[in-house]
Amino acid sequence: MDSKKLYYSHREVTEMLEETQSTVRYWVETFAVQVRRSSTGRLKYSQDNLRELQLIRHLLRESNLTIDGAKATLRHNPQEAEQRAEAIAQLKAVRDELVELRQLIEQIERYTSASEVRDRLRQEGLL
Repeated sequence: MDSKKLYYSHREVTEMLEETQSTVRYWVETFAVQVRRSSTGRLKYSQDNLRELQLIRHLLRESNLTIDGAKATLRHNPQEAEQRAEAIAQLKAVRDELVELRQLIEQIERYTSASEVRDRLRQEGLL
């Protein structure tokens, strides 16, 4: 997310959320997200709109809440829901980094094993 950008287009938001355009439009209407419109009538999403939609996505997709459950959570515990969503996002980022590190280690081990095999073959006079 480009923090210097004031507004995002509907397409940019749907790509960032990895949701369809109709789904995001439905969430905007259902959760009464205050989205601006440009002079040509296009939706313009602010940073706050994007954060709100990310939280809604988290509640619906990752916490498996219903629309009514997500609305109730946002109405009664918005800060707690936001903190949980942020913590989960951070944990997922750490997990992704760990998976990447494991892949790098496995790759290094393969190269080490290959070079060891090559050295042994040379020692044996087969290379």
